[in-house]
Amino acid sequence: MNAIHWVIPDLVFKGREKSAEALRDVTVASMRMRAFPAITAMEEKGFNVTLGERVAGQPSHIFVGKIGGPDVVSQIPMYLDQLRQHKANGAKVYLDYTDNHIGTVKFVAPFYEEAIKFTDVAIVPSLHMAGLLRASYGGEIAVIEDALDISVQPIKDQPQKARALLWFGHETNIRYLMNFVRTGFKAGDSAKLVILSSAKGLEMFKAAPLQSNATLEVLLYRWSPAQMLEAAKVCDACIIPSDTEDRYKSGVSANRLITALALGLPTAADNLESYKEFSEFYIDIRSEKFRAMMKDPRAFNPAVRKAQQEIVPRFSLENIKKAWSSLV
Repeated sequence: MNAIHWVIPDLVFKGREKSAEALRDVTVASMRMRAFPAITAMEEKGFNVTLGERVAGQPSHIFVGKIGGPDVVSQIPMYLDQLRQHKANGAKVYLDYTDNHIGTVKFVAPFYEEAIKFTDVAIVPSLHMAGLLRASYGGEIAVIEDALDISVQPIKDQPQKARALLWFGHETNIRYLMNFVRTGFKAGDSAKLVILSSAKGLEMFKAAPLQSNATLEVLLYRWSPAQMLEAAKVCDACIIPSDTEDRYKSGVSANRLITALALGLPTAADNLESYKEFSEFYIDIRSEKFRAMMKDPRAFNPAVRKAQQEIVPRFSLENIKKAWSSLV
């Protein structure tokens, strides 16, 4: 059998053909930055790859990452039953574990807690996530980072008259932004805040009763790769607030940090474990350096330039495809 099936919720395709190309611009980062390069690499290697929430045929390899949808909890038995059945028929099961679900109260945690028991290989986006997963899994773990999904952009030498800060992210990250708006700015801070997210994320932000010590002008846009590139052209810096105490997010990849630097933007972020390797290229968003960055973002351009030369190429689509190709 020279076939692979990727378990991907049907709703991700929004009625389009179930293909790798359909994943290139979806809002779910793990689909866009992981499943897309992986499937592309496997097809180039000669595998027949099928996609969808129902496993097709008798594949030799089954990959499963994020499950989802409005009825996902009721579908967990279906997902698990078909994985067990195909494993019993000789298929190898690969679990792409991108969020630390196991041991949490997240509604899909039961799926991952059961699926890990019959997983042949677990794939994680960071070394820290590998360490977290090792506590509940004794099998093979492969670390494959997220692929960069944009081209490297030029660094700007002239800041906007009104300082403009870019935030982009999935709806699951919007709460960190809202908390930062409430508590992260100081009296006297002034900025234009450009927010890119899914429709649900934008609605969550608009519905929140937000107060801030800063004078903020907020602009909301639907995320897309093209929109992100356009927004970066009119922004001076990027902010990535998070919560270093949130166990669920503690092993996430560095994809948003790498993307921000590739966009040519000085970046202020919380010190997540996967970011610490790149500490010389961003500033602590909770420090006074954040105020210095808002005052003169150009002073931080050398760090961005060095990042684009030394670390961004590591996350290129071709390099990440090679890692996925070697896995199978």
